[in-house]
Amino acid sequence: MDDILGKTREVTSFIGDLEETFATLMQYGIKLNPAKYIFGVKSGKFLGFIVTDRGIEVNQEKVNHALRGPELRYSEVEKIALALVITARKLRPYFLSHQIVVLTNSSLGRIMTHSEVSGRMVKWTVEVGEYDIEYKPRIAIKAQALSDFLSEMVQPNEEEVWRVFVDGASSLAGCGVGVVIISPPGEKIKLTLRIDSRITNSETEYEAVLAGIQAAREVGASRIILYSDSQLITQQIKGVYEAKDGRMLKYLQLIKARAEVFADWGIEQIPREENSEADTLAKMAASLSEVNTGEVLRVSRLILSTEEEMLPEPEDSWMTPLIKFMVNNELPEDRARAQKTKRQAPRFVILNNIVYRRSFQGPLLKCLSEKEVDYVLREIHEGCCAEHLGGMSLARKTMLAGFWWSNLSQDAARVVRACEGCQHHSNFKHSPATLMKPIWASCPFNQWGMDIVGPFPIARAQKKFLLVAVDYFSKWVEAEPLANITEQEVESYPDGNDQSRAMELDLIEEKRDRAFIRMEAYMSRVMKSYNKKVRIRDFQVGDLVMKKVNPAGEVGKLEARWEGPYKITRRVSSGSFYLEDAQGRSLKRPWNVFNLKQYYA
Repeated sequence: MDDILGKTREVTSFIGDLEETFATLMQYGIKLNPAKYIFGVKSGKFLGFIVTDRGIEVNQEKVNHALRGPELRYSEVEKIALALVITARKLRPYFLSHQIVVLTNSSLGRIMTHSEVSGRMVKWTVEVGEYDIEYKPRIAIKAQALSDFLSEMVQPNEEEVWRVFVDGASSLAGCGVGVVIISPPGEKIKLTLRIDSRITNSETEYEAVLAGIQAAREVGASRIILYSDSQLITQQIKGVYEAKDGRMLKYLQLIKARAEVFADWGIEQIPREENSEADTLAKMAASLSEVNTGEVLRVSRLILSTEEEMLPEPEDSWMTPLIKFMVNNELPEDRARAQKTKRQAPRFVILNNIVYRRSFQGPLLKCLSEKEVDYVLREIHEGCCAEHLGGMSLARKTMLAGFWWSNLSQDAARVVRACEGCQHHSNFKHSPATLMKPIWASCPFNQWGMDIVGPFPIARAQKKFLLVAVDYFSKWVEAEPLANITEQEVESYPDGNDQSRAMELDLIEEKRDRAFIRMEAYMSRVMKSYNKKVRIRDFQVGDLVMKKVNPAGEVGKLEARWEGPYKITRRVSSGSFYLEDAQGRSLKRPWNVFNLKQYYA
């Protein structure tokens, strides 16, 4: 044997583990190659692995990849994403069996989880989506050289600060916000936002500052400096000027609350000439002009209103885990729920404080909370121009109307089932409601069948009728010609052939046993065939039910087939019940369960 690797959890058990390994090798006659084994390895490269004091690690040479061709023109984030994808492909067993933590200071985590992506990033996001990957900011690298460690821990210089230029503009057509973000390497990211509501110029400038803070947070900046050409806004944020208006105070509180996520931040006033790019973007957004800004960042979770906090959550709903993850990167404590949330998050987006789901047909579907579900379903099902659709058809029409939630099909079926009109006009249920209960005759072999045949042509003694009797068991036939059919003639019907009948009765017990066995087998087959079709419907005293309008016949095409509700007051048997109406009046006769169905309030 050439390759074998022994590893122990504790130093004290290492010798015992080796003895057990060698005993197993000797038991099966396995030989080791002396040129390819070594003992007591503390660090180094061995059999393609890196052995250190921390344990056995993956050899980084196995995942090396040289950029070539179009890959050289990728952006910095795309290169990092490509590195993650290649690593996942080559180390797939590790990624499938462990939770992977990616340490990076870039915005890769936001892009790969819940940002809008396109092109090759979509393919990579789907490919790594099957793994349990968590993105964290990089603090320090294990086993890093001292010089690299010190360079990671020193305070960043001026060049590592992100610069954010903001400006707001208002016109008769509306208000707009322009944001220009310049990264430390000098790359520009431009953003334009339109505010449909009418607000003052000062409020527009505050909205621009909020948009700049939120956009910087989205791109992963940790230190920022905001630049604005409004002296009033910059001095109020710095505390030089006092804000007395109530709305201005709300803006200041919200700005300071959202800026706490940065390690360091500040705001400076600059001349309008130095803020020309942000000013142009704001004016374009306010005037509804065509905006051609090159690379425009679309930040879907920007909120340009101070009336509410980041996302109003008066109570928990099925969207709460998704919102917490998409906004604050918070995951549920349960691992299974956390993985489900991370898997679902890329299909959702937040626009103007509203959660939308990306449908496979193209448009965004507005997500509804539990309180809004019943109103929307009832409006579509039984509102204006209502069609009273079935459960699945109602769910499809709801999605065509632009709505979605987690239990859409179940809630649609529940609303259809409880619809008053649908219950009164629903189809009859033709399947049996109770299991078959066979009835056994108490004396199955002591029965005769009698019939009168005639009149025939008159025979001797004016006889023209024939009274015939047949034994059900022995099939013995007795016949007597009669002139008239009267009560006395039938009662005095003679029992002829007594000798032959006596011989038949001597063998009756044997035939009776065989017939009983055949009868039981036949009844068993009949019950089995019948019970396959049964859909059991059973009710208890106090249940509300509906009964057929006309159990004996058909009803008109447009008439209601069911009426009610009625309350069950007493059970007669397993399939019959006494009912009373809503006014407390009892119905005269019991009703069979075949003519009843459950009523849903």
